[in-house]
Amino acid sequence: MPDTLEIGIQDRPSFDDAVGADRNVIQKHLQWTGLGRFLQERLSPKHEVLERLVAFQMGIGADRVKVRPKQPWLLGGFNVAVAMLIDGGRRPDRTSDANDAKNAGDVSDATGAAAGSATATKSVPDVLVRCPLPSKCAEHVYPGSIEEKMRGEVAAYVWMQRHCPDVRIPFLYGFAFPGGQHFAHCSRVPFLRRAWLRVRQFVAARLHRPVPSDYLPLSVPSSVFSLPASVSLQQKPGPVEFGYMILEFLHPSLGRQLPYVIRNRNLQDELQNTPGKVDNLFRSVGRIMLALARVPQPRIGSLSFHDDGTVALDHRPLCCDMILLENEGAPRTMGPTQTYLSESAFVADLLAFHDAQFLAAPNAAHDQADFVSQTDIRAFFRAIVHHFLPDTETDGARPYVLQFTDDNAANMMVDDDWNVTAIFDLEWLIAGPIDMLAAPRWLTWTSIDCIIDNGYDEYDQLRRYFMQLFRDEEEKAATTAVLQHTQDNHRHSASKRHPLADAMQDNWATERLWIYRAAMSVNALHHVVRDRLVPLFYRKQPLPNDLYRSWHPAVEEILEAKLRDRRAYVGDLARLYGREPPPEE
Repeated sequence: MPDTLEIGIQDRPSFDDAVGADRNVIQKHLQWTGLGRFLQERLSPKHEVLERLVAFQMGIGADRVKVRPKQPWLLGGFNVAVAMLIDGGRRPDRTSDANDAKNAGDVSDATGAAAGSATATKSVPDVLVRCPLPSKCAEHVYPGSIEEKMRGEVAAYVWMQRHCPDVRIPFLYGFAFPGGQHFAHCSRVPFLRRAWLRVRQFVAARLHRPVPSDYLPLSVPSSVFSLPASVSLQQKPGPVEFGYMILEFLHPSLGRQLPYVIRNRNLQDELQNTPGKVDNLFRSVGRIMLALARVPQPRIGSLSFHDDGTVALDHRPLCCDMILLENEGAPRTMGPTQTYLSESAFVADLLAFHDAQFLAAPNAAHDQADFVSQTDIRAFFRAIVHHFLPDTETDGARPYVLQFTDDNAANMMVDDDWNVTAIFDLEWLIAGPIDMLAAPRWLTWTSIDCIIDNGYDEYDQLRRYFMQLFRDEEEKAATTAVLQHTQDNHRHSASKRHPLADAMQDNWATERLWIYRAAMSVNALHHVVRDRLVPLFYRKQPLPNDLYRSWHPAVEEILEAKLRDRRAYVGDLARLYGREPPPEE
């Protein structure tokens, strides 16, 4: 009988903790064991294949590429990266034509400290082979989820290479989707093919057609995927079965990840001690947000890379919280190619997704009181949400802007002066409403539960200072097309020089921001609505006791079903811990 159950790194809840938890511990355990099987059975036996694949994609000898010993894997929430060392020093140039000379120079700057080292003594990787984790990306629930996620991430790299040249990102050498075609940067292909690509790009641009990216299909010889006879047939033909991306490793000379530099220091105190560093950080983040918002987008959705090399905004607005819930069995309410021309339709589908997830989750409600409390909030949210959305005349009239939905501070590299020098992990980029734009959530290094409660004032002080600097940066960039369009259309804009800053401030002042914070969160809907939105309508009294009845016509039947689900879940959990199921109450 195990006392604890492993569900993650240093995460081993006891049975009592698991029973009291809101999260689905059974699913977390299955995901964790699935991750272990993937690493040991599917990825680890193919290290040599990955080495040959990297060498082929980069046009160098296979003997120059080796998996980093001892610490080959860098594990993230949705991906694993295999660290690769390249013998002989500096990585091959990322590009070979004049148009990409600037990027090639960036590589020298980023890797100079490691130049000339041999793989026998190096510990800093040169490139990463990034592979999505099937057990984390809902692939077992909805086949094709990995490909959807990867096409969006590749599209984000392509889009930022083209439209955000001032934002440093890792160079993408090549990639392949699960079971599909390999692609390589055009610097890898012969000159004539590269020249023909430039002609296609020129003609497409002149005709106002989708312009092909710099990535072209690449035929990989079968010898790259040859495996020892000891490897089972089920593990062949190689890594393309689960997809990969070959990415530049951002060298430590660029800086370190933001949390490791700041180390949870109070930014309010740092404003007194080192105001220049805080200014650098906030201005850098603001410039990245403005760079993404520079080009207006016609609809709400995600970018996607197509096999012809083009990128289009033609997939659903996929965020990490959505994948997390779908990975635990939440019904998919947005089709992969669903996009939106109005905020109202988008928010309606987000709420439908949360309701479907609640109905499907076996551990959604612990008891009757918990069920009533949650459905009270859901019924209230549906009743009031229209007050915060555009009316029918203006809905869809404003442009949408690209923005990252995960807001992960660890995806930024900063130098010793706290300038953001690069960003990475470009997944979860969507074109969304301006009403979603906000200051970063990590300003106080606390959870959203704390921000909306006791930490509200502290967060707001830092948010105000961030907005002051953001407004200044926006004024410098106020001539771009998206900002001009936004200034003409935003219904609450008071200043023609700061349309995004004005919108962000208005979102905060009217509490509109919390609509999206609730609707796009994996688990914060209840707390955000209760603490930020309910007081706007019920200032001195609680929600009506029977409000939950308006959530669904069959709410009583659903209550009984959720209590049965809960009993079955606790029974399954007990068996997983080697215990007898508790008696029914």
